[in-house]
Amino acid sequence: MNSLWLAVRLPRLPLEALSPPDRSTRGQAPATGATPRNPPTKALGGRPRAEREALKALCATAYRFSSVVTVQPRAPEPGSHTIWLEIGASLRLFNGLDALLAKLAACLARLGYSHRIGIAPTLEGASVLADAGLAPCRTPQELFVALKPVPAAQLALPEDVLAAFEGSGLARIGQVLELPLDAVGMRFGYAVTDYLGRLTGRLPDPRRWYRLPERYRRRFEFDAGIESTETLLFPLRRLLVEFQEYLVARDTGVQEFRFELDHEDAPPSVLVIGMGSASRDATHFQVLLRERFERTEFPGPVRALTLAADRFVSPRVRQLDFLNPRGSEDDEWSALLDRLRARLGSETVRSLGLAADYRPEKSWCALPVGAPSPARAGVPDSRLKSIRPGAIATTDAPRRPLWLLPEPRPLDGMPRCVAGPERIEGGWWDGLDATRDYYVAEGGAGARLWVYRERTSGSWFLQGLWS
Repeated sequence: MNSLWLAVRLPRLPLEALSPPDRSTRGQAPATGATPRNPPTKALGGRPRAEREALKALCATAYRFSSVVTVQPRAPEPGSHTIWLEIGASLRLFNGLDALLAKLAACLARLGYSHRIGIAPTLEGASVLADAGLAPCRTPQELFVALKPVPAAQLALPEDVLAAFEGSGLARIGQVLELPLDAVGMRFGYAVTDYLGRLTGRLPDPRRWYRLPERYRRRFEFDAGIESTETLLFPLRRLLVEFQEYLVARDTGVQEFRFELDHEDAPPSVLVIGMGSASRDATHFQVLLRERFERTEFPGPVRALTLAADRFVSPRVRQLDFLNPRGSEDDEWSALLDRLRARLGSETVRSLGLAADYRPEKSWCALPVGAPSPARAGVPDSRLKSIRPGAIATTDAPRRPLWLLPEPRPLDGMPRCVAGPERIEGGWWDGLDATRDYYVAEGGAGARLWVYRERTSGSWFLQGLWS
């Protein structure tokens, strides 16, 4: 299979890496008539670290569409950053070129980067087509024909070489390619012939492929300290979307990630965001982060922030069932728990688990959300899965209420029992031995009570009831 390369040219990366552009211009090439020889950000400069961080995030996005991704290691001048991905093997997966381009453009728009796209059988050819705004070329012959009328100034060559081409009357790329390579090498240097060979596919173009890092870390720095939470949330949106793209590219999720916020005259603040189940949804992450920000007071203005994640787990992917909405209900319940934990604190929100004790008041425990029960008290997994919260078992197992009193309440006499007895013995190991006979009894207004008789004393107690 012949290679087909897609080049993503990022003419405004030095500017957009520091601040997302307005929604009305996202995804569009700049309307200033700028070209790679005259980039709009040349006079503005940029921060090399911010550009490198942005390129890493964009490579992770490109990794969603191809496992063969490479990036220009060092931009020769501002405005000429490029990412290449081999898409020949991905067209069938994405149902054709048009569908792939639409998905890629949507991802770049969410991240807020202007871009130009070029497609050709060579990396350098794809870059030139992107700059010239030409249609995709699938074969070297199509590429040669498309390059002929393009100005020679579009070639990624040093300024002195381009000036020499112009002085020699070589105004079009076609005129340059018609020259003998040996003559070009002797006149302009063999680095030029190497580039022309890679442009047309006559020479190989070895590159170092990008690989997703095992741990995620994304840093964003500000020119001045940020004091407003709302202002801080603005760049966080992009970071969370980038994080989502990384997780999708790795086909994984997280149950926990953290933000480290650097301050001017105070130690860094660390916010750990935990979830009951694995997720890779940037919108969900943003909701949880906003909840944490509302109850967090920072010691000073924020100068930089870092999003980091070290452990990854497989996300829950459910098959949608039109007749059974249980899956969506579980997802909504999990999202609600995550919001409560973010708002109230992980130590405040607990779930219930089983303990290895037959005494009802000691057979349960409070656990962190998502933590497994320390013991299942002899109850098989099939039994646990068949009983939904709030339901009463209808099998041959003993009926147990979900509402237990904090302490058993003494009764004056024997109640009117309608079912039972069920004998429960235990506690000899901790000195609180209990031997009880449990019954289902009738109370006032048709209530159902769970009572027991202490065998050693004969006294009756109320321990639970059904609502």
